[in-house]
Amino acid sequence: MATPLKDLYNKTFFNECVNELSGIIPTFPKEPFINAIFNDHWEQLELKERMYHASKVLHTTLDMPFSESVKVVVQLAQNLIAKGNKQSLEYMFLPDYIEKYGMDEWDLSMEAMEEITSLTSCEFAIRPFIIANSDKTMQRLLEWSSHPNEHIRRLASEGSRPRLPWAIALPAFKDDPTPVLPILENLKDDPSEYVRRSVANNLNDISKDNISIFMDVITKWKGGSEKRQKLIKHASRTLFKAGNIAILHYYDLNTNGLSLTNYTVKKETVLFGDEVRFSFKVNNQGQHDKYVRFEYAMYFLLKNGKQTRKVFKISERTLAPNTSIDSSRHHSFKPISTRTYYPGIHRIALILNGSEQDSLSFELLKT
Repeated sequence: MATPLKDLYNKTFFNECVNELSGIIPTFPKEPFINAIFNDHWEQLELKERMYHASKVLHTTLDMPFSESVKVVVQLAQNLIAKGNKQSLEYMFLPDYIEKYGMDEWDLSMEAMEEITSLTSCEFAIRPFIIANSDKTMQRLLEWSSHPNEHIRRLASEGSRPRLPWAIALPAFKDDPTPVLPILENLKDDPSEYVRRSVANNLNDISKDNISIFMDVITKWKGGSEKRQKLIKHASRTLFKAGNIAILHYYDLNTNGLSLTNYTVKKETVLFGDEVRFSFKVNNQGQHDKYVRFEYAMYFLLKNGKQTRKVFKISERTLAPNTSIDSSRHHSFKPISTRTYYPGIHRIALILNGSEQDSLSFELLKT
């Protein structure tokens, strides 16, 4: 079984931090800090709760104004980077410290995030600053989008995402993402794939609330480098899954000349923990090459007896004229933490270029 993420925060980790802090402040109270971290409630705390707890204990232990304590936090990050520490999740209690105690010190907080984000991303911590002082903070993010450090450039894009997972949303940008667009424009051909994927994720967020703005952006960007086109394709994933007409037209995806045959489900009953297997044949009956995006929709049965649809990608390929492809796939019903399976009738439908074809039913049974 995989180690829970919350266990990244352990005694080895905090002892490393304490050793570094003692080098910065020789009188740093090592033992009281460790004891305060691992209090009676520690074992019950989840990942983000441990992060919040760590930043609070650090604040209490330092016991100094933010203008002074932030220098310690930045020095700690710089020392760890100098020792070769790569960007890592567990250090996110440092940006959380800035978010919690630096809201009234905008300049110091921005300078600190610029230093710290190479050790651990400040994408969550920057968002309250955007909400509190949008114009000023977005101007700083725009400046960061031209920074030589890829971590800082990525922060400009990732921090301004309207719907960043695990983070507070930016309602103003969900309504109107226009302030974000100059940042994405600067980064659309970034040399770092790490940054370009963030741009794609930001655009994908925008597509969920503002399809017309999203389409305007990718239409403007069409015809660029192969890397840019890969970015656009990744940004379009939500619209693809929804079978959105605009994105299908953008990629000239349709079912003209295509036919589906031999579509079958291997077994009409599937046990919990097993998998449903299905096969199909797609024919290109046209006179020209045909680019085909293969997906399938699984209609999961819910507790209330209704079904919910989720789309899964299979592949993409080009079919020559008067040729066909035979394929088989499976979908697992092994237990996962993100979905509860219910016994009863489920459906599965093949999707060709965004167009859903006939569905087939099977019954999921408890073992």
